[in-house]
Amino acid sequence: PAPAVPEAPQTAAGAPLQAARPFLDAGDQAYAAFDSKTALEQYRKAWEAVPDAYETRMKYARALNDAGEEAKEEAAETLFAEAVAQATTLHEKFPDKAEACFLLGAATGNLALFKGGSKKVELSRNIEALGKRCIELDPNYSQGYVMLGIYYREVANLNWALRVIAQNLLGGLPGGTLEDSEKMLKKGSELDPT
Repeated sequence: PAPAVPEAPQTAAGAPLQAARPFLDAGDQAYAAFDSKTALEQYRKAWEAVPDAYETRMKYARALNDAGEEAKEEAAETLFAEAVAQATTLHEKFPDKAEACFLLGAATGNLALFKGGSKKVELSRNIEALGKRCIELDPNYSQGYVMLGIYYREVANLNWALRVIAQNLLGGLPGGTLEDSEKMLKKGSELDPT
């Protein structure tokens, strides 16, 4: 008998991931070389080829968030908004993946920096829960701790006007101190010293 042919990796919807593989590989090379623009282009092509796969959507959302961190004001906000949309779908489709929780929290936090007043507070309300869920799913995933550390630092340094908005209009924000921030950041750096 003929040897069995290995089955192509499958997406959540059952379509083969092989159509996206050349774009994923090119994106991975660009990502490793810190070429965010090329990585984003390649991961977008991978996602367009196979939109329901965890790997294609995760890498595309991550590349959008990374490109937003390097972009100027208006372009950055647009990239973060698209990253939030992609990460939201990723989290809805794969709620038990730590990286999906992290990407949604990170992109949401970055987008919140471009918003003012109640919109900033509203966007940031779920970041702590996403960070905690990320750590619950994978206690060794360093970025979950880093996300919480940054979040706690931002909450601890929130100005009084935003605190009033959070309390009166939105029922408050989760607590967070600089000590909480330091503890989370220390744990994240212990898990991944690089």
